[in-house]
Amino acid sequence: QIIAEALKFELAEIDIQMPFLEMGASSLVLVDVFREISEKFQVRPSMRKVFDNYTNIDLLSGYIIELIQNRAATSNNDINNISSTPEQPISEDFIEIPLTEMQTQIWFLARYSEEASNAYHETIILKLSGTLDIEVLQQAFQKVVNRHEALRISLSLDKDVQRIPAKTNFEIPLTDLSNNSGQELQQQVNQNLIAEAKRSFDMEKSLFRANVLKLHNSIHLLVI
Repeated sequence: QIIAEALKFELAEIDIQMPFLEMGASSLVLVDVFREISEKFQVRPSMRKVFDNYTNIDLLSGYIIELIQNRAATSNNDINNISSTPEQPISEDFIEIPLTEMQTQIWFLARYSEEASNAYHETIILKLSGTLDIEVLQQAFQKVVNRHEALRISLSLDKDVQRIPAKTNFEIPLTDLSNNSGQELQQQVNQNLIAEAKRSFDMEKSLFRANVLKLHNSIHLLVI
């Protein structure tokens, strides 16, 4: 019924065996469905598991029932063992916070199609003239990444949260195209920039990256 209302279908029109995508369930619709399921049944289904294993209403219903049963069993165990359960240490390596609506939508799109998630990429290309010390550049970026938590965010797809590590190593790869010249150099630059724009992020590692294209000893492109 929740999915029927979200799609504005009559219950009789719903085929519980039909995959969500074929039903026309967009990422925004599914975000709303998951939110309502969580509030109504007091469970938090893993979006990753749903896309991998529970791709229609019939399978999803079985998964939700399993979560409800597991929650009830866990609650009973907690009551019985509350006095004997040792306190778990809190990890200081990273912090976890819930995904924002935009992050959840991007995650949905990434599961559907790499091209869909790439639509959210933002690329900045800077031309650097003069001698470039790549090590100094990398140290400068490392300091910026260390200072700003937003640049260290990754997504934990199993737990549907964003993680912010206390520390991360930021590397800037360099691609040397300086052996080319003229039209061949321009072609190589274009190919690299297009490939970079299409390259998907490993969301469990980082949502921010940079690299350098060396065109000449004194000309570089910084791609962020």
